[in-house]
Amino acid sequence: MLRNHLKIAFRNLLKQKTFTLINAFGLAIGVASCVLLGLYVNHELSYDKGFKDSDRIHRIVLERKYPDQTSIIAGVPHSLASVAVQDYPEIQRATTICGPFDDMMISYKSTNNADIKFLENDVYAADSNFFKIFSFNIIKGDRETMLLHPKSMILTESTAKRHFGDQDPFGKLITMSGNVFTVTGICEDPPANTHFKFGLIISINTIERFNLENFNKPDVYCYLKLNKEANPALLEAKLDVMVDKYAAADFEKVNKSSWSEYKKAGNGYHYFLCPLTDVYLYPENIGGMKPGGNIISIRIMIVIVVLILVVACINFINLATARSSERAMEVGVKKVLGSSRNQLVFQFLNESLLVSFLGVAIGAMLITLLLPHFSQFTDINLQIDFGIQEGIVLIIVATALGVLAGIYPSFVLSSFKPVTVLKGAFTSTSKGKWIRNGLVVFQFCISISLVICTVIMQQQMNFISQKDLGYDEENLVVIEGNFHMRPNFTSSLIKELKLMPQVVSAAGSLSMPTIAGIYPQQYRSEGSPEIKSIHTMYAGDEFAEVMDFKLMEGKLFSENTNDSLSIILNESAVKTLGLKNPIGEKINFIEQTYGTGNQTTFTIVGIIKDFHYETLHQEIKPLIIQSNEVIFNRMSFVVVRLRQGENTSAISEMENKWRALASDMPFQFRFLDNVLDAHYKKEKRMGEIFTLFSCLSIIVGCIGLFGLSAYTIGLRMKEIGIRKVFGASVTNIHVLLSMDFIKMILISFFIAVPVSIYVMDIWWLQEFPFRIEISPWTILVSGLVALVIAWITVGYQSFKASVQNPIKILRNE
Repeated sequence: MLRNHLKIAFRNLLKQKTFTLINAFGLAIGVASCVLLGLYVNHELSYDKGFKDSDRIHRIVLERKYPDQTSIIAGVPHSLASVAVQDYPEIQRATTICGPFDDMMISYKSTNNADIKFLENDVYAADSNFFKIFSFNIIKGDRETMLLHPKSMILTESTAKRHFGDQDPFGKLITMSGNVFTVTGICEDPPANTHFKFGLIISINTIERFNLENFNKPDVYCYLKLNKEANPALLEAKLDVMVDKYAAADFEKVNKSSWSEYKKAGNGYHYFLCPLTDVYLYPENIGGMKPGGNIISIRIMIVIVVLILVVACINFINLATARSSERAMEVGVKKVLGSSRNQLVFQFLNESLLVSFLGVAIGAMLITLLLPHFSQFTDINLQIDFGIQEGIVLIIVATALGVLAGIYPSFVLSSFKPVTVLKGAFTSTSKGKWIRNGLVVFQFCISISLVICTVIMQQQMNFISQKDLGYDEENLVVIEGNFHMRPNFTSSLIKELKLMPQVVSAAGSLSMPTIAGIYPQQYRSEGSPEIKSIHTMYAGDEFAEVMDFKLMEGKLFSENTNDSLSIILNESAVKTLGLKNPIGEKINFIEQTYGTGNQTTFTIVGIIKDFHYETLHQEIKPLIIQSNEVIFNRMSFVVVRLRQGENTSAISEMENKWRALASDMPFQFRFLDNVLDAHYKKEKRMGEIFTLFSCLSIIVGCIGLFGLSAYTIGLRMKEIGIRKVFGASVTNIHVLLSMDFIKMILISFFIAVPVSIYVMDIWWLQEFPFRIEISPWTILVSGLVALVIAWITVGYQSFKASVQNPIKILRNE
């Protein structure tokens, strides 16, 4: 019986090759799209799940409350880890890690006693519990003790090979920032799906300030590993006890003011637990570590995966039910000859399953062909091996799709009454037509929504790339290095650079907008008890001029003046401190790094216009600029403004001047506009992926629309012939046949508009403090694009039918 059903199914499918291929290819594109996008989504959701007991590891995150705002800070005070384990038996272990530190000067002696020097990025400092909590594979060294002692260093496998080749670096002495470290361990590189991206880790005990007590200044990331029976929610509720127990006394010691008064003014701390597997996906939790993912975008992509499959299944259902009148006679004859309804359902399901298996097989081939290109497109090594397990999954998917897409058409076709169809009185019911039209509307509602969302995404990314940052980022070269390690090197380099004809200006700085060196410090206006946390950057003479910050009032730092006790405020800082006439006002800086609470009085000498010193993911916060003179002219950056079009020759000459002054130090530079572009790489890639799969969704929808229009127009050929006999023109026929489909697309558009606006306005755009307003023109253009695509798809079939000779159409009637 089964063999007979399969033979009949094959025969019917071969008889309708066009519709079989349309269904199969629509399904194949849908399956391939879903698998490819599913691999990407799975990669994003898999972050940090590979660690042993990852479900028991949490990061402590700080919610800092101020009278006028609340901010989430991924870092916490370093002393928190030790007291947390001491006070809460639910915590098995705690570890602290800080970083990343970039452009760290590393040097060591080679086998022939030569000095080897290089700059290393992604350097972290961690305590001895780090490798006990996180199950990185240790190639060499003792997991328990390799970060226990100060001046211990762990290299990753790739870092060791990059700098030492085939030599074993274990036990070697490496100098960094004036300290001599011993390599006490080698570990495998962190996998791609973890938020830890390090090349080397040093013992946190090496850094002096981490050996001092601190319960107020967030300076590390703290991870807890809980006992098996621990309840994270109950533990989180207890964490705030630590604030009053430890932070209060530390606060009063450092800030010389009352903790209770500070809290009454609307200030305070609140700690909460973030599961390890959520750190990467939620931007507020990732902190200063490398750019994380975005849970909102991932959720949208999961919806796209489902919707593409739905669109493919709708194609299947629509084409099968549209052919019902053609199969009616067959059903009538079989029922007269004794076939039961169950047998007919089984036969039609067989056809559906065969098409489904064909579509999934083609889809698997597309996946194999496209996966390398998609991996390159996403910059992620995505892999899938079609082994036995994957084969079983594909069989299950093909069966499920075949049944889901074929069950409704099977019951429709098997329900025909033999008396009616054998008399030739059968016509497609209005109910069936309404269902088909409804499915087309739903299908294009999905496609149009995706088009609108894609256009809005692209507009937002264009808005970000073109937004005025408050300074001129073009033609700015940032030279990086720990310049403070070489006395007078920076000033000599800047003087040499200024002599170059390609250079407009140059200056040094410890801080660089959107790169490094800007962090919160505590300030108090003179005569006011209220303490404010304000971001601080350190800049050299003429740095503001080179960056083209806009001076609103007062003056900037100059090499002709002593600015060690001078500060410059942005507009937001003036508002936060409540200053009416800020120039000349005194501000007290409260030192917290070493917990002394020493206060230094600064004088405000200038006010600059607000500029974006962080990425556009954050609002502009208050900022105070201190002079590098206050920190003994320590610098990490030299920024150079070049003349337009002089980039290539200037870089070559800058490197020559660098080599002349420091031949043993690597020359490393970046263009600031490239740095800014890199900050939005994730969003741009997400937008590109969204665009790609939105287009694929439209293609799948158009494949179905093409098949459905071909079939429905085919049923109206007699009507077309009669109309042409009575004088209808080609244009009349073309418009008549197209209008039914165009009406459905318009209905889809009016449904899709509010849905897509809601998704983008309430979900995605809310992630950006600086965002576009959705324009009516965006909606209209998106709708017009969808309408034109649909019209072209249907128009081909309707034009082909409208130019037919009516004599050929009617001669057999």
